[in-house]
This record gives sequence, C-alpha cells and structure tokens, in this order.
Amino acid sequence: MRTPGWPSAAGGWALLRLNLRRDWIMLVAFALFLGLMPGALTQAIDAAYPTAAGRAEYARLSQANPAFTVVYGPLFGSDLGSMGVWRSGFVPFVLLLLTSLLAVRWTRSDEAAGRTEVLRALPVGPAAPVAAALGGAAVLSLVVGGLVTTGFLAHQLPAAGSLAAGLGYALTGIVGASVAVLVSELFAGRGTSLGMVVALTLAGYALRGVGEVSATTGGKIGR
Repeated sequence: MRTPGWPSAAGGWALLRLNLRRDWIMLVAFALFLGLMPGALTQAIDAAYPTAAGRAEYARLSQANPAFTVVYGPLFGSDLGSMGVWRSGFVPFVLLLLTSLLAVRWTRSDEAAGRTEVLRALPVGPAAPVAAALGGAAVLSLVVGGLVTTGFLAHQLPAAGSLAAGLGYALTGIVGASVAVLVSELFAGRGTSLGMVVALTLAGYALRGVGEVSATTGGKIGR
C-alpha cells in the first residue's frame, strides 16, 4: 500500500532503462575515462618515480605548491597509493559535475523538450523521472567506482584503500545527482537549474580548495 501523499514512482524502472539506452554512448565513454584515469595516473607516477626516495621528494615539492593543493587536494603520504589518489583528485569533481548535469538532463531538460508530458500520458508516476535520474546517476557512479577500485588493485595497492577510494568516488557522484535533483525541484526551468547546479559545484570546489590551502599553510592564504 502506498503511503498517502507520497508521489508514486511507478514506471521509474522503465524510464531508467530508457535514459540509459538513449545516452549509453556518452555514459560508457565517461565511465571508462573517469574510471580508468586514476589507475593510469598511478602507473605514470610509478614509472616516473620508481623509488621511495624519488616519490618522497616529489611529494615534498607537491605539498609546498598551493596550486596543486587547490586542484588535487592535500597529499597525506608519499607511498604509491596516496600519490595515486591525490593525483586523481580532480576526477571526483568531474564525476560530481557530470552526474549533476545528467540529473538535470533527465528531469528538467526532458520536461522542457516535452518528453515528460508525453510519458505522463502513460501509467508513469510523478516521481518516476526523479527516481530514474537518481538511478541512472547511481549506476554511472558505481561503475566508475568499480573501475577505480579495479585499477588500484591492478597496481597491487592495498585492497581496503582501493575499495575505500572507489566507494568515495561512487558516493561523490550520487551526492552530486541528489543535490542537482533538489535544485531542479526548487528552480523552475532548465536554464536556471543548470546554471545553479554549475554555480554550486564550482563554488563548492573553490571553497574546498581555499579551505585545504588554508589548513596546510596554518590559516594563511597567499604570501
């Protein structure tokens, strides 16, 4: 029995499959790019700095560069795993932005194009587009997270850390899509929703960078 007042998501599964089938080329391309990038960057670091001493020196120079901290985040160690995760620090941001834009595409953009009205003529609940958008973003995020974990394990990095990294990537994408769906519900129109989602994502990324630079410099930003 459906809870009174709770919008039905009937038809959400079929709509999810429709979204995935319609955008499968883009989704596969981004999943492979984002999922394989951390492993490829880890391999590049291993090839460029094969010794622990070389990685330690690279880590020391990187930690002293505020620009690296803004783009990649703080570096907590000089082992291969820590450096691989750090060097891939921009990838979760790209995944978050991608799932956010996809969530808007599968809700407000379809509504603006008239596709949602056509679907509502069928037995589809009012919450089905939102449920399908979140489901599609979750599928993409979990695939990326799985590829990230596999890539780190392929370089013989610790299983716990590899799994934690992949899970962190996946959760980042899911959170991004959830926020985008909320923004789409608060602001009418595709253009406004897209603008707010991009603005919030960029502002969050900038604030994170400023905060991490401040933390690593003892509260001082700049010279």
